Amino acid sequence: MSKSELKIREISDATSSSAGGEKKILICDELDPSGLQLVFYDEQSGWTGFGEFSPSDIHHNSIFVFRTPAFAGIERETSVKLGLNKSDGSACSNTIQFMFYPQRVLN
Repeated sequence: MSKSELKIREISDATSSSAGGEKKILICDELDPSGLQLVFYDEQSGWTGFGEFSPSDIHHNSIFVFRTPAFAGIERETSVKLGLNKSDGSACSNTIQFMFYPQRVLN
């Protein structure tokens, strides 16, 4: 599989609380989902997180329902990159911007 075969097309919502666990839908070109990872990466801090999904969360090999990772310790909105990668390093996708905002504390 070449790197150009992983292509993100759309995401349902490109924001999440830093607490994570929010359900999102990602649409991409049809692909082989084996060994696939949804990787979130903050270039400034070096933080990396992974979207959580199971094989049953992948529909028609192009629609992923996943939950966002937690991004602890942020105090302001933080823009990160989100991309698809094969765990063996054989392929990666284009990246899209994704925004985490600090978890709100209820008084």
